[in-house]
Amino acid sequence: MQLFRLKDGSFQVIRPGPFPSLIDGPDHLLVDRSLTAFLSELRLPDAKLRRVTILRRSTGQEWCDYSELTCINELTPENIDLCDVSGIRLWHFGRTALFVSPDLMTQLVAAHFDDLRFSPGFSEFAG
Repeated sequence: MQLFRLKDGSFQVIRPGPFPSLIDGPDHLLVDRSLTAFLSELRLPDAKLRRVTILRRSTGQEWCDYSELTCINELTPENIDLCDVSGIRLWHFGRTALFVSPDLMTQLVAAHFDDLRFSPGFSEFAG
């Protein structure tokens, strides 16, 4: 699934595919209804959620069961060693990838968000 942000804040499907729990793109992180509910229950001070619409104009389909996840904290290779990863926390990296604290990862795994992949640090960012 690949999306493009439209001027009105909705998202246009540009490459169809399955609808996973988390859709990431060059300027967005979208989470489905169940992940939105899970994150909302945690009342994370580091995150904001905003309902969005996903459109597929070629078929006229519209989905309203995703929210855009905005993280207040930005993670960079320069500050990764300085981040306090204790507790339930999350960060953006490059405004597209999502990094979570070990405690949040444990809760996501326990909640059976099985389509999410986890790796330590930047281990899967090497080319």
